[in-house]
Amino acid sequence: MSMISRGEEFLGRKVRGSMSEACVYRRKSGGAELNVNVAFGKRAMQVSGAEGAVFMANATTGIISASELDGETPKTGDRIVRGEKDKWVVRLPGGNAPWEYVGTTKEMIRVYLRRDDEEDSAG
Repeated sequence: MSMISRGEEFLGRKVRGSMSEACVYRRKSGGAELNVNVAFGKRAMQVSGAEGAVFMANATTGIISASELDGETPKTGDRIVRGEKDKWVVRLPGGNAPWEYVGTTKEMIRVYLRRDDEEDSAG
């Protein structure tokens, strides 16, 4: 394991331990609900736009312990609810995978999120 991977895992554990908030994780398929602790943050990333343009964007992310997801990985369309009105949907622009492991031990998962306007407007 590289020094960078060890550092990323260390920081991920510290952030999650000190900044996580109790949330509900709702699976898109099957509707299962899990109680999870999520550390919300931002991550700079390159996004490909129309006609091949590439630009930098800040993505909202959440770090979750993989064990809290009961052995399943996040799927596009899953939802995270923080409190009563703060709702997020798991999604990454460009059709890329909406999650990644933090470091190499696969103990923590970083999910990419956007505000869940669809659920807000429906109810």
